[in-house]
Amino acid sequence: MKKYYIIAVLVGLLIAMFAFKSEPTSSGVKDKNYTDEVIKKAAYTRTLTKKEIYQLMYRPITASIEKYKSEYKCSPLELRRAITAMIILETGHLKAQSVAINSLTGIKKIKNRPSFRMPTTEYYLGIKVYEDHEFSAFFSFEDAIDNLFILWRKDIYKELREVDNLEELIEALDDSPYATDPNHGEKLFKILEGF
Repeated sequence: MKKYYIIAVLVGLLIAMFAFKSEPTSSGVKDKNYTDEVIKKAAYTRTLTKKEIYQLMYRPITASIEKYKSEYKCSPLELRRAITAMIILETGHLKAQSVAINSLTGIKKIKNRPSFRMPTTEYYLGIKVYEDHEFSAFFSFEDAIDNLFILWRKDIYKELREVDNLEELIEALDDSPYATDPNHGEKLFKILEGF
């Protein structure tokens, strides 16, 4: 049994090593399209850096942004940075069990969509509470990010679509009902340091 575990870890490391070799081309498009499964295996093998997650998530985030960018004043680059920071925060560097069913941004149960029950931390009047919630499952990472943009079409997220820089986008997200953590925006800014 131990032998198979060691082999699995070594295979995962090899996959991760090859996955990280691709760099953006001059056109900004990746030479290699990382599959969701490669990303999951790389994250399972070790804790990924912010830069690695940004590179690995480039394709699914960019594909979603291409579909919805006309609805936002913020640049695609700033949207990509904000969404990557959200994914890092919500999944603990892609280590959370929610990643297995492609739930990257903490979207609660959506009607007529598969879901799973998971413990989470919520804040009520500044008080930290541990409870279980139903979270939506998605068909792929791109599907998860598409649904984030669909969620942000609601009127309560109107300000997100009207800001024109990253700082204002994070502040608008912090002012919205998206997260109950009073330090959500601060945490996103801290993740964005060094990007």
